[in-house]
Amino acid sequence: MRGPLSAPIVALLAIGCGASTPPVEEPSEPEPTVIARPLAALLPGGALSVVIARPDELAEEPAVRVWSELVLTDEALERIEIRTGIHPSELSELVRADYGEGRVVWLVRGAGDPEALVRAAEMRMNTVAERGEEPLRRTGFIGTRRRTWAALADDSLLVAGGHLEAEVAAILDAAARARQPGRSIVGAPEDLDWAVDGLPQPTTGGYLLANTMALYQAHRQSPFLLLMPSPLDLPRDTGVGMLLARQDQLAATIEPEGELLKLGVTLTGEFPPGAQSNFEQLFVSIAGSDLGHVLGLTDARESFSIDVVDETIQAEVRWPASGLARGVELLGTDDPWALIEGG
Repeated sequence: MRGPLSAPIVALLAIGCGASTPPVEEPSEPEPTVIARPLAALLPGGALSVVIARPDELAEEPAVRVWSELVLTDEALERIEIRTGIHPSELSELVRADYGEGRVVWLVRGAGDPEALVRAAEMRMNTVAERGEEPLRRTGFIGTRRRTWAALADDSLLVAGGHLEAEVAAILDAAARARQPGRSIVGAPEDLDWAVDGLPQPTTGGYLLANTMALYQAHRQSPFLLLMPSPLDLPRDTGVGMLLARQDQLAATIEPEGELLKLGVTLTGEFPPGAQSNFEQLFVSIAGSDLGHVLGLTDARESFSIDVVDETIQAEVRWPASGLARGVELLGTDDPWALIEGG
């Protein structure tokens, strides 16, 4: 049989005889990815302060629960979750970097689906100024504040407030280099290797200065670490300002111990003779003041210790969590969202 109908007829006969057609391949889902470095390793230089914390670990501690019940109530946490989609106590890693003038970067791990959070943030923006797809990124205004949300990997999210175009671009570049296949990181965040291939290393003045890196390495096991890479620059016409006139770096840690919070402070720089005695007298003076009573420092006075070795001061005190919480209430705000919106 020949003619224009022969090919269709042969094809129908083949189907009827059981000839198979090639299977249709279903599109494969992309492999999950993680940031295989501490999130703080993604930060470019220039931050005035950096907080590195492990909220999920802290949330299990009695002292932190005492503090959070007074400062971050269930209602307050619910407001944060409603406005961001993020429940702070579920985060395995949180980094907050302050670049000054209201410009703040938050990097978080364990917030859920980062891409879903970015799309939800877009819905809250009254104006969307920029969109990016790889990685998913949205920049716009929530109220009058400029916000950038970006999915760094399947486990990590960036939220930036203010004009941080160069800093966000640097973080996205670093995240691309640190991104690896996987459903979760291997080990604890603080134990991950810091170095990111292709990025300047801290010892060469790269993403963190060498002496800041030394402070990070010394205190990285703490569940809450504050780093201040630059001098405090306190007024010289005060006693504390004179003592710290040549201070250059600071690290502060908080470690829960039962219902107490062990606060540690490390200062580096040059300090005048007798600095240790002067700091001891300063602490005793503050602890005995009305403010010290409110903050619970009177009860903490016996635990205070300070050592000056070479160009380093290390101080430590065990502070009742309830007293610290009252201090935060007095000095802070009733709306914890303002802590995020304002930086």
